[in-house]
Amino acid sequence: MQYQRPDDEPNWEKYLAYYLGQVEELCTKYGPIHGLWFDGVQRTERQWRGRYVYKLIKRWQPQAVVNDRALYGDFFTPERALAVHAAAAGYMVEACQSVAQAAWGYRSDTALYSTPELLHSMLRMNAAGGNYLLNLGPRADGSLPETWLTRMREMGEWLRVHGEAVYGTAGCPLQEESPERLYTRRGNTLYLHLLTWPATDRLELTRLRRAPRAARLLGTEQPLEVRHQGGRIVIAGLPASPPSALANVIALDCSAGPVFRPLPPAPTPSANAWNCSFIVTRKSRPAPVASTPRSNRTLPSPSISTPSPGTNVRTSWRTTGCSSSCMATTCPTN
Repeated sequence: MQYQRPDDEPNWEKYLAYYLGQVEELCTKYGPIHGLWFDGVQRTERQWRGRYVYKLIKRWQPQAVVNDRALYGDFFTPERALAVHAAAAGYMVEACQSVAQAAWGYRSDTALYSTPELLHSMLRMNAAGGNYLLNLGPRADGSLPETWLTRMREMGEWLRVHGEAVYGTAGCPLQEESPERLYTRRGNTLYLHLLTWPATDRLELTRLRRAPRAARLLGTEQPLEVRHQGGRIVIAGLPASPPSALANVIALDCSAGPVFRPLPPAPTPSANAWNCSFIVTRKSRPAPVASTPRSNRTLPSPSISTPSPGTNVRTSWRTTGCSSSCMATTCPTN
């Protein structure tokens, strides 16, 4: 049940005064604040006073990171979706996902995403160059159902073995012919994430122009054979069965120098340039879809140049869509 104030009534200006008072209290009475995460975007930036509130927060808490749910903030927050072009252009992105398919708070009657679906959604966001926020809605007493905890333990066990391919890595724009192959990188090491296991003992990599010095399969430390055949890189010697039933990672030693084939430049940021693809891909759903913002949320393009990764982006535009399931205008679940 959602809490409702006894004096609650449809008075927007009254609510704004209450909302601004709450922001001021949080920012001035509790010491250093590291971040504020707003939610609810059913109105415009002007109605939310998004730019004004952002400047107030920065005056009181200059180090705080502010999301864009008031339509003016430091980073994009797509919901159950990936702002692929935003991340590729260097903007900070944090995609949020929930363990429950139809709720963010606790509901006993909602279906849950499986561990592979949750893990794959995290890896897709990681490869796109963004952060990943996974939501768990506790019961009224603060406890979590065992089915939820099981998923967290399974993801944690996978990360214990494969964490070097996730923690402290950067996204990588390489896209193989299969969307089930993703890349992250750290220094001279390129990590190839295999969301599905190859049918044979080898796989071809089409986006690399130079063969890595070496390749190893995480979880086994088994060295793999690297070949350069007919303009393609071939990784051979894969075991018949995958080490992990969730996802597997091959670490590629690229210390010999750049191995990437040239990629087309990322789109120039504009109100209609961002592409949100559904963060969880299921066999019963269509392939990821492109979306454009709803017309009543389309604001002028940011008057800024493409920033470097890590630069605060203050823009009054964000991708949006249906509020109940995903941030894509055309939602695969509908």
